[in-house]
Amino acid sequence: MSTSSGPQQTPSTDLHTTLSNGCECYLEQVDFAPLVSLQMWVKTGSMDEQPHEYGMAHVLEHMLFKGTERFPKTGEIAQRVESAGGDINAYTTFDHTVFYINAPREFAMQGAELLFDVVGSSLLDQDELTRELEVVVEEIRRSRDNPSARLSHTLFNKVFDGHPMARPVIGYEDVVKSFNRENLMAFYKRWYVPANMTFVAAGDFASDEMHQWAETLSGRLPKSTIPERNWSMSHAQPLRTSPDCTLIHGPYQETRLQFTVPAAPCLEDDSTPAWDMFASILGHGDSSRLSHNIKDEAQLVTAIDSSLYTPRFAYGFAGFGFYARSETALEALTASIFEIARLAKEGPSHAELQRVLTSAKAERIYARESIEGLVRTVGGNLMTNAKLEFDERYLAALKKISVDEVRNCALEVCRHIIAGGVFCVAASNEEHATTINETNLKTTIEKAATQIDAYLNSKNGRLTESTSTLLPKREVSGRNSNVVHHTLTLPKGVELSFNTRLSNRLPVTSHVLVWRWGQHEEPQHKTGLNSILAQMLTRGTAHQSYRSFVTELEDMGASISAFSGRDLFGLRLDALSEVQPRALKMLLDCLTCPALADEQFERIVRETEEVLVAQKDSPGSRLGRLTGPLYFKNHHYGRPALGTLESVANITLEDVQRQWQRLLLADKFVLSGAGNFDSEATFEMVASELSQVARSKDERLAGIGPLNAAQAAPAPGSEPAVGFDELNREQAHISLGVRGYTLSDKQRTALEVGCAILGGQGGRLFMDLRDAQSLAYSVGCSQSPGVLGGTFSAYIGTAAAKSRQALMGLKAHLERIAVEHPSREELVRAKNSLLGAQSLDSQHHHYQATQLSMSDIYGLGYDNFLGFRERIEAVTAEDVSNSVRQLLKAQPPRIAVVGPANTWVPQSDDELCQWKFSAP
Repeated sequence: MSTSSGPQQTPSTDLHTTLSNGCECYLEQVDFAPLVSLQMWVKTGSMDEQPHEYGMAHVLEHMLFKGTERFPKTGEIAQRVESAGGDINAYTTFDHTVFYINAPREFAMQGAELLFDVVGSSLLDQDELTRELEVVVEEIRRSRDNPSARLSHTLFNKVFDGHPMARPVIGYEDVVKSFNRENLMAFYKRWYVPANMTFVAAGDFASDEMHQWAETLSGRLPKSTIPERNWSMSHAQPLRTSPDCTLIHGPYQETRLQFTVPAAPCLEDDSTPAWDMFASILGHGDSSRLSHNIKDEAQLVTAIDSSLYTPRFAYGFAGFGFYARSETALEALTASIFEIARLAKEGPSHAELQRVLTSAKAERIYARESIEGLVRTVGGNLMTNAKLEFDERYLAALKKISVDEVRNCALEVCRHIIAGGVFCVAASNEEHATTINETNLKTTIEKAATQIDAYLNSKNGRLTESTSTLLPKREVSGRNSNVVHHTLTLPKGVELSFNTRLSNRLPVTSHVLVWRWGQHEEPQHKTGLNSILAQMLTRGTAHQSYRSFVTELEDMGASISAFSGRDLFGLRLDALSEVQPRALKMLLDCLTCPALADEQFERIVRETEEVLVAQKDSPGSRLGRLTGPLYFKNHHYGRPALGTLESVANITLEDVQRQWQRLLLADKFVLSGAGNFDSEATFEMVASELSQVARSKDERLAGIGPLNAAQAAPAPGSEPAVGFDELNREQAHISLGVRGYTLSDKQRTALEVGCAILGGQGGRLFMDLRDAQSLAYSVGCSQSPGVLGGTFSAYIGTAAAKSRQALMGLKAHLERIAVEHPSREELVRAKNSLLGAQSLDSQHHHYQATQLSMSDIYGLGYDNFLGFRERIEAVTAEDVSNSVRQLLKAQPPRIAVVGPANTWVPQSDDELCQWKFSAP
């Protein structure tokens, strides 16, 4: 077996200049994918707003897609992009707004024209503004429903008191409602000037041609000056002498907490790399001090990490945040402060410093794996004074950070804590007021400060040989010569399938190992068993403790995870090529000799229970749990993957150990690999390890139950199904759908096109329910095929008072597409949108590896995903309507609603619970 070198990347060509109208321009010509990524960075955000404009930068971001002088129709811009197979979007921050298009290379020039037109000649129609303001108000309400968003807004309001960054970028509802075209246009003309913009593009185009085109387009935006602004760092940090503690009450199951002190002055300050090193060692990754000591060892929190926020035009802050049960929150707060003090007194180890450097290196490599990531990185660098050199300078500075510099950062944090210069914001249920309140938060911090003050001042893998005697069969895909399929029969008839897609463009690799296994393999009263087992597999092995395992992985800049689904089980590896052999051996150890220790089992069960409790705060999670039984009744497809609090309580360590033994009885394993690695050595290692597993199979375990045999699919119900889950929030979340197609059903491709016609920014639901009727900020359509059955549904998040109107709108659109063939323009847009999305995903090695495995294990053919374009292009308008109509004719609607008590919910005899269309 030989190793393919994969396609070669041609040298990149870049051009950094200023256009004649003053717009900065960076272009990079790369051809590793037939795609382009175009971004326009406008250096304005919420910090530029006056009191009557609070939220205007964000509203303007929404409005600029609503029509321009050259493309005046609402939705036309998004439709053009999606019709070409691309996607278009934007986001707003405190100091900049970014508009971006990712698309096939053929759309490069038109995409650039659209971006320049959007930022330079938007119409800002008053009627469109009126409708869009309702959408933004829904977005603001959604943020008020989100405890994490409320926590963040409160924290910034405290830390940046008196500074523009104290305000939420999204604005305030009463101010936003007052906007009109006149004041919005004034803001637009004031800040959207070429000298305040940077055009960044990369992809498969000629840099000189794109530069000439950008110059032509820049002529449409006259040169002008940037107004004076007060973005200086002169705003002094509030110096406190007593902890500022704020508690937010809400219907929350978990306590969330954020703790901060002043840190590095700003992003480009010389001290920032040391602060980054401090934050990473303290709380980034599973091997970090907070994660290991507070989460894993003490089991005081569900999740914890440290943060460093260093804006460009204000001082920064450092600290930590966690999710915890209310009864352990104060103890977790104290323990986290003690971890900072310990780092301040002892300093970090050299291994910790090296781990952060490796992680930073890997992060920068992965950022350039996709063209979009490359452009995003360059755009961020260009916003700094160092420009393109920022990333390189920053990494060089990081390499020079010493133990003492990190220790000094920790000491500075401790000094702020001791002096009382602390901001602490928490969100909790009012029922827990006696357990956690503002008074005992402050008391806890002050007590810890006294203790750390006294403390600080006190004196005191090698590759294994294959044992198989059967040579692997090798097949090269007819669709792509870089995709190769290998098969080998292991002892006792176990089949090993190995699929590769080699490329030496970047020194990274991804592997996915899967086999057929699913929820039908777990007892109903122990639902969630597979999920717990998946987590247990990566919590240490017979050769390494959990601590040693995660530390070595992070030292290498690699990650290993296990996952379970309805019909399969698997492990995934992402690593730099230089450490791939060792990391792959660690992945195989997870499967063949996991520790499955009692200590880790207890932690995972507790963490799972805490996640299940936390999901009660999530409308999306509750909607998902509500829809499962509506579609699949008592079938295992309708059960939640994580289980329930009751079912998880029934699971024992013996159940997990026995379930792991059953995993090893699989009769087929599929391993995939994408990226830069030695395929022959990889195959030999995996074949050797799995041969040992196959030889040790205990056939007596086969009597436990059905092995790798799919249970019979449940028949679709003949009665409408309606479910309601009361949740005290401002919005109602609604799902309307039916059972969908299986993975093997060819009609699912036409249904996928139908979903794209209904969904997306240029789709029917968005254009009508969001843009025309202003019913929602979030609306969409999706299908989820499975081995035994799938789902097809539309979703909307709306004000509770609009639930009936929103549900009627969803139903009308599903009925319409079932009988009325989509137009040619809609069909082209949907197809190109799907094809463009797949092209963007295909840049990533982990996507390629996942597809190579999933296509094979589900019996679709190892290179099935390479035929995606062919299948999509073959779909006709008639196919789309037929695919939807067949589903609707066979079964009545399934309606799920999560919202406040006053939300309107249909009864089973309501007209909305029956489809109404003339079926041909």
